[in-house]
Amino acid sequence: MKRSINQRFVDGIKFDRLRVELGKAAGARLEIFDAKLAGFGVRVTANGAISYFYLYSVSRRRRRLTLGSHPILSAAAARDAALQAAAEVRAGGDPANKKRVDRDALSVDETFKLFLDAPVSGAKHRDDKRSPRTVENYRQQYRQHVCPTIGKVPVKAVEKADIERVVRSAERGKDGEGGHHGQANVVLNLVKAIMRYAYEEELVDQQPRYPKPHRRKAREVRLTLSDLADLGAALDQAEANGWSLIPLTVFRFLLLTGMRAGEAEQLRWDGVDFEAKRITYTVYKGAARAGHVPRSILLTEPVADLLETAKLWRRRGNLYVFPAEQGPGHTGAVEHSWWVFRLKYLSGHSALAKLTRHDLRHAFAGFGAGHLGLGAEALKDLLHHAQTTTTEGYIDIGSDVIDAHAAALADGLAAALRASEPHAGKAPSAPNQTAHARGPTGP
Repeated sequence: MKRSINQRFVDGIKFDRLRVELGKAAGARLEIFDAKLAGFGVRVTANGAISYFYLYSVSRRRRRLTLGSHPILSAAAARDAALQAAAEVRAGGDPANKKRVDRDALSVDETFKLFLDAPVSGAKHRDDKRSPRTVENYRQQYRQHVCPTIGKVPVKAVEKADIERVVRSAERGKDGEGGHHGQANVVLNLVKAIMRYAYEEELVDQQPRYPKPHRRKAREVRLTLSDLADLGAALDQAEANGWSLIPLTVFRFLLLTGMRAGEAEQLRWDGVDFEAKRITYTVYKGAARAGHVPRSILLTEPVADLLETAKLWRRRGNLYVFPAEQGPGHTGAVEHSWWVFRLKYLSGHSALAKLTRHDLRHAFAGFGAGHLGLGAEALKDLLHHAQTTTTEGYIDIGSDVIDAHAAALADGLAAALRASEPHAGKAPSAPNQTAHARGPTGP
């Protein structure tokens, strides 16, 4: 089959429809050649991966040159690459062999640079880039643990033993004391992403075997209404003792909105509309991806009251709702303030002593599920998660809600056993199975 291979055609490729048109068996790879440029075509796999190629002959031997994958490479750029390869073949060259030699010499350091410049794996748009913060985190992890260990190793020669050395370096940490299992898992995921990119770009023939990540116990934030009241009292006490209102207001804001800390800290006044009762995020996770929709939430009355307080420190030249003490930037000391606040006001409370700033986001989800009966799908939208499975890890039901369920179940079952008597207890409705991960839903 020959088609005019352009961006519109490639963007509209559907594997199953093409398979029927070509009369191919299920699971077979499909190849479509360009109607004008001989040898230039696209290959589509059963999982929907699309790549460009150029076929030519050298000494009567058929050679295949992979030009790149969609959407990293546009159809126009792929055509230009195919024209360049055709000119090289006419001049007596062998572009596929040259690429193979260059690939064998590519180091992990060089592959990492290409990886950072490429769109996110599985992206739908060529402009889907990682956020600057993600790139900086990757660079820091790579610089500290990957580069000193395997940076000069040819990417094609990377084996499981090499990756294990990287993981051990991350486990030791900067202090050399070890036990940094979370950091080791983060670095391992980065190495996997680099090697997956190398495989997708055909820089390696196959991915290496990977060591198993450390299994971390899932964190649970099971706050009761009493715990939340104690947290509120601690915040009030800190305010009465003269604490800065900015971090205390951020803490309350995080709990009432479920925002990520970085999103709240970088919120600007031009994103707050008191009349429309909307808050539009200034910075948020996923904003760097092409085709994203600006994210906003309802400006509720309790949050509006907090922002009225925030007007007290609003000053000319600073656009942020939670400004830095000096200069035009946003506050950056909230995390440190939280640790000090927790040490001083929550250390004696069994349920709050280890509460982190991010746990306020978990508490938002747990309250919604336990006391309002919200399902995981609704909470996914409120938390702005990409997948429901992520949200399920946030839903931790307080023991007071679980005890209420236990009492209602026992009363209902006891009444059911007394067949000759009217049912004294009313059994609760069946819980929404998608609404929780580690506990029942709210009544």
